[in-house]
Amino acid sequence: MNVALLIISTILIVYIQSRIYRRWGLKSVEYSRSFDASHVFEGEDAHMIEIVSNQKLLPVLWLQLESEIDSNLKFQRQNNLDIKHKQFHKSFFTLMPYTKITRRHSLNCAKRGHYELKSAVLSCNDAFNIIQTYRELSLSANITVYPKVLPIDKLQLPNSSWLGDIVVKRWIVDDPFMISGIRDYQYGDSMNRINWKSTARAGSLKVYNSDYTSNTKIVILLNIQADENSWDSSTDNELMEKAISICASIANYTLSKSIETGFGCNSHNSHSSSDPVYIPAHFGNEHIYCILESMAVMQLKRSVLFHIFLENLLDKDIKNTDFLIVTAFIDEHIEKSIQRMKDQGNKVEVLNLYDTEIYKKRY
Repeated sequence: MNVALLIISTILIVYIQSRIYRRWGLKSVEYSRSFDASHVFEGEDAHMIEIVSNQKLLPVLWLQLESEIDSNLKFQRQNNLDIKHKQFHKSFFTLMPYTKITRRHSLNCAKRGHYELKSAVLSCNDAFNIIQTYRELSLSANITVYPKVLPIDKLQLPNSSWLGDIVVKRWIVDDPFMISGIRDYQYGDSMNRINWKSTARAGSLKVYNSDYTSNTKIVILLNIQADENSWDSSTDNELMEKAISICASIANYTLSKSIETGFGCNSHNSHSSSDPVYIPAHFGNEHIYCILESMAVMQLKRSVLFHIFLENLLDKDIKNTDFLIVTAFIDEHIEKSIQRMKDQGNKVEVLNLYDTEIYKKRY
């Protein structure tokens, strides 16, 4: 009789507590997730911060959170989390009444991109781990991984002399509207630069001295196709990722020299847009982040043929610009577009990816 009563009591207790946890287990349980940085560079570390709290008297002994996370965000192994198939992230918690737990997970951002953690599933088991209840959460945690930026001398570009030419040209063109004083007249000075008051006082010709400036612009154009026959995602992804890093490094270098810099690519602008990438030449500290942001979200899928991309760009009547074309091949259509660019008064340099050190090291 006592044994039967014990069994019945145990069953009743298990049933009652399971009903309690089914109804109130996830009530007043709050969860949030964020990154400690809005953006990092490829290869850098970041932290994902989880905050979970139990705002009720009932303890939560078996709490689990599961969400899908891109495999390019590589977590370090920890005892309180489990990663299955390199894509599903699980965290386990035990929450006493009215407690809050904060956890920081270290991760390495292995590849450029924009990563969003939009949803997760929160589940709670009863005290005997028999009954499980679920709740889907809407999250908003984002991190942007910029392409890797290397020092310009580390790139070992085969035709890097043009970079030096651009930097020199940046400082050898004088601007008549930027006056820095008066100097003696020299042969070849224009008559409209003579300062007549100073000339009268000194008894010899004096002219305005101009500061050096320039409207030098460089636009870096990347062809996302690895060869003439590649279509969409069949391109050489590894090579193109390296090419994006080269473009980012060059843009960072030229902008650091106060040279107006732009970027364009015939790839999809982002996951949500199939438009090609184009950022007009500009300068300033914020402009490099505009370019890096665009590079981070662009897809390795061809939006238009490269020569069509060039023709559409030339229809904007761009002149007096240095173009750097980064490509794995040149066909006759691209050659015609390049010639048209030159005919409009632009300078064009071609960087063949198969001539770079990144290709030679791979193959």
